[in-house]
Amino acid sequence: MYRLFFSLIVVFVLENASAREVGKDSISSSDSARKALKIRPAIRLGVDVSRLFLSAISKDFRAAEASLDFNRGRLIWGAHAGFAQRTFSLSGQDAFSSGYYVSAGLCRNVFNESNNILAFGGRLAASVYRHQPRNISLLNPYTGKSEFQNLDEGSGRQFWLEFVSTMRAKVVGWVMVGFELRLKYRLPGSHTGEVPYFIPGFGLRENRLSLGFNYYIFINLPAKK
Repeated sequence: MYRLFFSLIVVFVLENASAREVGKDSISSSDSARKALKIRPAIRLGVDVSRLFLSAISKDFRAAEASLDFNRGRLIWGAHAGFAQRTFSLSGQDAFSSGYYVSAGLCRNVFNESNNILAFGGRLAASVYRHQPRNISLLNPYTGKSEFQNLDEGSGRQFWLEFVSTMRAKVVGWVMVGFELRLKYRLPGSHTGEVPYFIPGFGLRENRLSLGFNYYIFINLPAKK
């Protein structure tokens, strides 16, 4: 009887030890799997080819935008800088605007790997610009004829928030391509002169919300851990 009881205790102890070893192995395997899936830090330099294309086909639009971002795990810290110049032909005048804008913020990648990115996040953006109503038809009181003139140039500053959705895919080597959708919410700003019609980087000033689209080509540079 004692031998049976002792044998059962030995079996129980051995099985417990074996279970602990298996548990350790499974934890080690899980840790290894997590390390293998971990996204390597990387720096990406990008250019917006959609802006360049529109500038090439339109005489009233000039724009360029570049991006620099850095990811650590799933978090992607990004900064953008751009230039935009545009003329709108309106009833009785041409609305001209030209200026620079910057944005910075944070997105989170849905995928747990580095070859594809589907990320959502937000940025704070600001624009410094000049604007001018041009080719306004005014009546000359001395000649009684209409003449086209430009009003005084004004300047402005504008801030807005961007809610960003970005998708990118690796095509070859370190090259990635992808697009961004930006929903922009206009914050308070200031301007001199007439009310601006167009704000570089944001869109039409009369809109509180503005939707933007960008198509990028990125060079993905590996960074040290």
